[in-house]
Amino acid sequence: MTRRCSLSGFWLIVVLLVTACGPVRVASDILPASSLTLSTAPAPLPAKLNASAVAPAQLPAKLTPQPTITGIPVAINQFFNVSYAKISGVDPDLLSLDIYSPSKITTHLPVMIYVHGGGWSNGDKKEVNFKPEFFIKARFVFVSVNYRLNPKSKFPAQANDVAAAVAWVYKNIAKYGGDPEKISLMGHSAGGHLAVLISSNEKYLQAQGLGLKNIRAVIALDTAGYDLSVFAKRSKGSKLPDPYGATFGQNPADWKSASPVTYIEAGKDIPPMVVVYSGDAGIGSVVSRKLMSEEFSQTLARAGVKHELTGALEKNHNEINTDFGRPGDSLSEQVLISLKKIAPAEFN
Repeated sequence: MTRRCSLSGFWLIVVLLVTACGPVRVASDILPASSLTLSTAPAPLPAKLNASAVAPAQLPAKLTPQPTITGIPVAINQFFNVSYAKISGVDPDLLSLDIYSPSKITTHLPVMIYVHGGGWSNGDKKEVNFKPEFFIKARFVFVSVNYRLNPKSKFPAQANDVAAAVAWVYKNIAKYGGDPEKISLMGHSAGGHLAVLISSNEKYLQAQGLGLKNIRAVIALDTAGYDLSVFAKRSKGSKLPDPYGATFGQNPADWKSASPVTYIEAGKDIPPMVVVYSGDAGIGSVVSRKLMSEEFSQTLARAGVKHELTGALEKNHNEINTDFGRPGDSLSEQVLISLKKIAPAEFN
């Protein structure tokens, strides 16, 4: 009798702890393969999507759907380390992407592809903070991509990789509930430069069999890389400071080639853009990101490109990224409103 009471008390404590703590996240690498197959298969897609549904055997090995990522109750399926390209001698992780999709899908959803920052030389697709939950709540499939990094891989390897990732998404995202005809790009800092560049210089997407019209909208989050020539003139010694100089060199012809502003022209299929800036100055420059964003906005206006200019002077370069999607962050909500305003047919 004493032992029975002791065990009952033990299990009562376990139940109370589980109830208080909520769902327990189990590391997928300690589960047997059979458990992974059972626990990580995505929820069946509705009949409307069955033709493009992906069978569990086809899913990436590191698939870990979780009920929440950062404490926000959003049901999300996660598909990690999906290869979008293979290049001999290149770490496969640098040519991979992560997919976050709602666990229950009733129709193909718009897709937001995120390109991380890090001065073209560091950063990782895992650094998404609150973005997956935010966009999934807004009824998007969210994709975060890696790309080759400087100095081992010289520019334009980074732009080529982002374009290749877009092409993979276009061909495969329907299997994950995304609409390949509603793909948008979002990038922070160096990632913002890459997102705007491949959405204005058509050669990158054309090399992948796509065109500018395959990008429906772009969110440029606090990049200073719109016009590298102007940036250099405003920097000490009229040279590009690192990490810009380390990535693009000191040849003005290379600056022009790598600058999105070079390719903004009327009559092209340049997608609508939301240009977002913080209160910081560009690295190595005394000129504010606000001014550089305003100048790019003027260039877009002259070319007749739909866009919205949105600022958050109270945030610094890091905060504008890490806060994006945080519950209660007014800038995130404003960007979403702007996105729906400039591309209503896609997102309203």
